Amino acid sequence: MTTMDERVTKLEDRVTTLETWAGPGQAEALSGRIQEIGKAVGQLQTDVKKIQKTLETHGRTLAEHSRRFDHVDGRLAAQDRKLDAILKHLGVPDPGAG
Repeated sequence: MTTMDERVTKLEDRVTTLETWAGPGQAEALSGRIQEIGKAVGQLQTDVKKIQKTLETHGRTLAEHSRRFDHVDGRLAAQDRKLDAILKHLGVPDPGAG
């Protein structure tokens, strides 16, 4: 005969390991569903890698455009300074000063 402590311990062990009994076809259905989930996760990983690659490409493109705009902006600022100097030399009043 088993004691109450032994019975409780056995019960706790069974609950801890979640012992279950499946009916006919349930194990196969579960197995099939697990395979489907595995395929979906694999596709999701592939999609995430494509998205990451696209984001990296767009990041590099954006950085290149930013460098080009900075260069153009610098050239425009230099031209603006030259034009200001020419107008000042000719005595043309600054239209923004008034």
